[in-house]
Amino acid sequence: MLKSKHKLYPIWNAQKQRCNNVNNIDYPRYGGRGIKLSTEFDRDFFTWLKYVVSLPNYGKSTYSLDRKNNDKGYQKDNLRWVSKFTQASNQAMQVNNSSGFKGVFLNRKRWRATITVNKKRVSLGTYDSAFTASLAYDQYIIDNSLPHITNGTLI
Repeated sequence: MLKSKHKLYPIWNAQKQRCNNVNNIDYPRYGGRGIKLSTEFDRDFFTWLKYVVSLPNYGKSTYSLDRKNNDKGYQKDNLRWVSKFTQASNQAMQVNNSSGFKGVFLNRKRWRATITVNKKRVSLGTYDSAFTASLAYDQYIIDNSLPHITNGTLI
């Protein structure tokens, strides 16, 4: 079978384009910040394919391929098939985020922490510093066992 005819080929090709092609619209959020495909995956579609189809949840109709850690690339042990909810919860921080923390933004000279859970925005309060607001965000994730990425402030 030609690799370009395989149903997962567009996913692999999109990963390569985001990571390697400076003219790709998504390059700044991927390759531009150091996200790459591992050498073995970048070089060979069939090596990548063999790995991703062996992962749990492959083939579930509502699942898509996700990187566990958005600061790491497309490599073994960082890929998984997850639901749309889990993937949305796992997104990297917005490029225009002025606080430096996920879920934290400036609102009338105070830092507000919010999180979206089950398509509903939850306000976690306002704080004097962005760091304190990020602590509230992380604590909420931990207390509620959510699949969201924390800011890493509660280590």
